[in-house]
Amino acid sequence: MPNTKSAKKALRGSEKKRGFNVVRKFKIKNAIKELKKSIAIDATNFQAGLSRVYSALDKAVKGKLIKKGNASRRKSRFAAMVAKLANLPVVEAVVKAPKIVKTAKVSKSETPKAK
Repeated sequence: MPNTKSAKKALRGSEKKRGFNVVRKFKIKNAIKELKKSIAIDATNFQAGLSRVYSALDKAVKGKLIKKGNASRRKSRFAAMVAKLANLPVVEAVVKAPKIVKTAKVSKSETPKAK
């Protein structure tokens, strides 16, 4: 048990983060299970499941649950697995991620000032 006030606060924060991380890990595992089930039923119907796995992995990277390389490696392996089962080249099996549009930066002189 934490003794100091700051240690108690740190414990609360770490418990909160752990809750988020448990949910994210569950979503990754669930998406992978669904992908494998859908491939077992019909090897040609994989796009939706692969997209869900990619999304779950990307969100885990965004939340710093797993590292970028780990997610990249896992995506690559799933794409290769799906391509092998569907008799497609790996390039066709990969779902292209949507492009992220960056917004223009606003300089400090253009920002509205509080009155």
